[in-house]
Amino acid sequence: MKLIVNANMSITNKDDILLLDEIIAKYGSGFENVAVNVEPINDSPVQTVQPVQTVQTEVPTQTQVPIQQPVQSVPTQTVQQTVPVQAVPVQPVQTQPVQTVVPVAEKTYTLEDLQRASSSLVQAGKIQILKGLLEEFNSPALTSIPLEQYGAFALRLRELGAAI
Repeated sequence: MKLIVNANMSITNKDDILLLDEIIAKYGSGFENVAVNVEPINDSPVQTVQPVQTVQTEVPTQTQVPIQQPVQSVPTQTVQQTVPVQAVPVQPVQTQPVQTVVPVAEKTYTLEDLQRASSSLVQAGKIQILKGLLEEFNSPALTSIPLEQYGAFALRLRELGAAI
C-alpha cells in the first residue's frame, strides 16, 4: 500500500495531535521528506502541524486503527398491570344434522331405462315393492307414468336397489 500526503493544515484537537505523534513515532522511519512544525499559538494547547513536502511511503496493509463509538444506554422500565378477568359460562351449542344434497346433472330417462331397472327388481323378487312404487306415482303400469316424472321414478328405483 502506498500513502501520499501533501497537506498544509492546523490540528487543534489535542487527541488528534497525540494520534499524529503516535503515527509518526511508529512509521517515522518509513517516511521520506517529512517536516513537521509544532508550535503553540497564543499560550493555548493548540499546535500547528505543517508538512513541507509530499510524503511517500509504504504502509503495511495489516494496520488497523480501532475506533471506539460512545454507547448510550437507555433505562428501561418493566410495567406489569393486572386486569380483572370475568369468567363467561360456556353454553353447549346444539347442532342439527345437516342434510347434504349432492348436485346431480339432470339425466333424461327413457321408458326402456325404467323397464330395464324394473325388471331387475322383479328378478330380485321385489315385485310387490315395485307395485307399491307404481301406486305412489298413481300409475297402474310403467307405460302410464308421465314423461316429466321419469327422473323421480328412476330415483326411487335406485333407492330400492335397481341399477339405473
